[in-house]
Amino acid sequence: MLQLKFRGDDQTWPNDLDPNGEEFELWWTRNGDKLAQLHPRIVEQWVHRHWDHSPFRFIPLETLEWRLEAWPTERVLSAVHLNERNPPDPVHDYARFTRFGPKATATARGWNNGTWDYPIVVLETPFGVSTYGGDFPDARFVLIEGHLRWHYLHGLAHRQVKTGPHKLFILRSSVTSE
Repeated sequence: MLQLKFRGDDQTWPNDLDPNGEEFELWWTRNGDKLAQLHPRIVEQWVHRHWDHSPFRFIPLETLEWRLEAWPTERVLSAVHLNERNPPDPVHDYARFTRFGPKATATARGWNNGTWDYPIVVLETPFGVSTYGGDFPDARFVLIEGHLRWHYLHGLAHRQVKTGPHKLFILRSSVTSE
């Protein structure tokens, strides 16, 4: 089982990749060859944008491989585990993105043709996950990046808004396959 408790200070990502506020395009020009096994959008959305606060910085980047899949809404919501302390609330999830109008937030504005503008990033967890909320031996995927998009989808689904299919970057690592 992938241990997600007590991982806050675990970092295997090389310090020389720290973006230090640098724009992605320039940073990618200098570092893209070091992360060539990953799609640039995965790197931009997860590694670059969330460098300082991703709870998954313990996964060595060089162990990752990826694939892109399209899933229906129901599968995204049922198969992707959120490592969050509180269970999602679909009424709140919808309201937080629409209370100032249907396209008032960046997350809602990025919603085109029934899906998000960037694929979410999930990690395969073939043996489940252990979190502060308990052990989830049947969780085969855990959300790494795209929490706001997941929550907006959750709110839309609760309101029976037809969406999907949705693209996901699925990561696999030897660290999570042990």
